[in-house]
This record gives sequence, C-alpha cells and structure tokens, in this order.
Amino acid sequence: MMYLRNPGFSPKPPSLRQPWVWWVRQKYNLKIYFEYLKYRRRLKGYDLSRYIFSGPQANRHIRPVTPNSLVRPLKIFAYWKHSNWENYNLLPALQTLGEVTHFDPLQVGFDPSAPSKPNLLARDAMQDELWRQLASKQNWGVLFFYASGAHFSPEFVKKLQTLDIPMINLGLDDVVYFEDEKVNGVYRGNADIARYFTVHCTSSIIGFVKALAAGATPYYLPGGANPDIYQRLPDFKRDLDVVFIGARFYDRDEVIDYLQLQGIKIQAYGMGWLNGVVTNQQQIELLNRAKIVLGFNRYSGSDWLGFKGRDFEVPMTGAFHLVNNFPDLSNAYAPGIEVGVYNSKRDLLSKIRHYLSHPAEREQIARAGWLRATAEHTWQARFKTLFEKLGLLTQEAP
Repeated sequence: MMYLRNPGFSPKPPSLRQPWVWWVRQKYNLKIYFEYLKYRRRLKGYDLSRYIFSGPQANRHIRPVTPNSLVRPLKIFAYWKHSNWENYNLLPALQTLGEVTHFDPLQVGFDPSAPSKPNLLARDAMQDELWRQLASKQNWGVLFFYASGAHFSPEFVKKLQTLDIPMINLGLDDVVYFEDEKVNGVYRGNADIARYFTVHCTSSIIGFVKALAAGATPYYLPGGANPDIYQRLPDFKRDLDVVFIGARFYDRDEVIDYLQLQGIKIQAYGMGWLNGVVTNQQQIELLNRAKIVLGFNRYSGSDWLGFKGRDFEVPMTGAFHLVNNFPDLSNAYAPGIEVGVYNSKRDLLSKIRHYLSHPAEREQIARAGWLRATAEHTWQARFKTLFEKLGLLTQEAP
C-alpha cells in the first residue's frame, strides 16, 4: 500500500501557520472562553463540588420526577434529525427501554441545519405537526429530544411543558455550540431552551456549568456507541500501523503530514482524504485492522477539547485508541491504562513509535478500554441509568 504525503484534494486546507488563520482561530478560542466565563460568573459563590461526574455517584443530584405507575411498556416519543449516526445508536438504545415513536423533522420538510437562517415558516409547520402528535393522548411516558434553538422556539418548548410529561434533551458539543449564533434574537444552540426541559444532557463539564447557569437541570452524559455495530470481528489481523477516520480539516492535515514525513505509516479515511469516505462496515473493518487508531478531539476548528463519538466507538471494537489528553477524559477512561493519550504533535509521534514497538502493552490497554467501553459506554447503559434516576423504569422494565 502506498503512503502519500498530504493525501487528499487540492488545494490543501489553509495552514494554521498562516497569520490570518492563526488569528481567526485565536478569536474563536477567545469567543468560547468569554462565553464560558460569562456563565461561570453567574455561578459565583455557588458550590459546584456537590456535582459528581464519574463513578457510581455520577449525577446524584437528579431526582425522580414521575411515579412508577406508568403505562407499560414505557411509551417514548423521540425527536431528532437523522444525519448519519442517530438512528443506528439512539433508536436501538431507547427501544430496549420502551416502545419508541420517532419523529424526524425531515419527514415534514424541515431541515434545521441546512441554511444558516432556518425557514421559520417550515419550522412553525413542523412544530404544529409535532404538537398534534404529542397532544394526541398516547400516554407518553417521556419525551426525548436531540434538539436545539435551531429546531424549537423557546415558546414552543414552554408549550410542551404544559403536557406535564418528563422531557429529556440531548446536547452535544455544548463547549462551542451552547449559544452559537443568534437568529431572530434566539440562539441556535441550547442557551435559550435548556431550562425548559426536565434534564438537559451535556457531554462536558463546561457544558454542564453553562446549562446550570442558564437555569437548566444539567445531566452529565459523555456519549456512547452501539456495541451491536462497533464490535470485534473474527479473522482480522492488525496489519495497518495507524488509521484515522474523519474529515480532513483544521490541523488534521498538518499533523498527519508531519507523521508521514517522520516515517509513520498512517492512512486517513473520510471526506477530503485521498482514500475517500468509507461505509460504516468498512469503518468497523479498518478499526479491527489498525494497530493504533488516532483520535483528534478539538471542537469545530478551535483549540478546545472534548469527547467525540470515536472515543467510544473505537475502544468498543477492541482497537487501541490514541487521543488528545483533556480533563473530561478521565471521567470515562483511565488515561494511559484504558486509552493512550498525547499532549502535542511531538508527543504523539513519540507515543506512536512507543506503542508500535510494544505490542503487548498496546494490546493490554486496548483490552482494558474494550472492557470499560462495553460495560459502561453503550447508549443503552447511558439511557437506562438516566431513566432510572428519573423514576421512569421499574423492576419489570428491561
């Protein structure tokens, strides 16, 4: 197999060494920092030590909100736009807990993420249809949303509260998108609507703090994966040194270029790379062939780090995952014991060389990561724990 420098299309993405690119990145970093500082100041004097983010006591602040005399099986109304992973991960997990009715805004012609300014008439029509279905006396036990201000107006979410049904919202990437830009005076992120849900699930401590300061009841939920999809495959030999699967943007091009110039045999797959986009099955096969799977944990072109879906998908296949070291990581894995970590480009090169030359250590870490991921980091385990804390499940429930 040929290993090419700068695999991908031309022209290359703008180099981070260019002054204007560096300045744009720093402005974005500062925007995120000052946004976080704004919410943190709202909590001045507030005791944050009461909140636990890992272990059996995680989210101990959540209290049951409904009696256990619910209709069985539990009727779950689920809302999200299926982009590429939602139906394969969220839906099967919820189906283990009850009877799920899924509503996709695309089915009524509304795409919340297509334009920078959504079609408000289409959104109003979607909300009307959603309300019609929710108010149809179906004995819903819980409403589950993966939505933001781009999907719902604050007035609509307040209207949903009148149904007196527990409402869960899943908010990922709250580090950078809790506010996002304003459209008609409303943030496209969750800043204006998080407080109206029974719990707002967020995948970072920073997002947790923002949601808390915004008046919401935050629930720390780092993410997960579906073990029926991301699994170890028999008869696959680990014949690829290093693999990366993801889009080609930000600093990824330069890091992979650097590694190749240092003699590392790394293959990149995804949008923008020469190898191109791969199917989900091809992803699983590549993860089962890789000795090391490289992870990039920067959010959306910034220098802020956090969980990515790969942090759960990769270890679940039994592969060795090598990721950026960031504070939240220790809430899901033991760094250096269940996943490999790196702190810089040079450190990454050093760690790759080390783990390639120490296969026994690499496999030991990969197995520990697999045990942790399959036991704790499935979407089913995440939702089961959440539903139990809210009092939505009984002993008869799965």
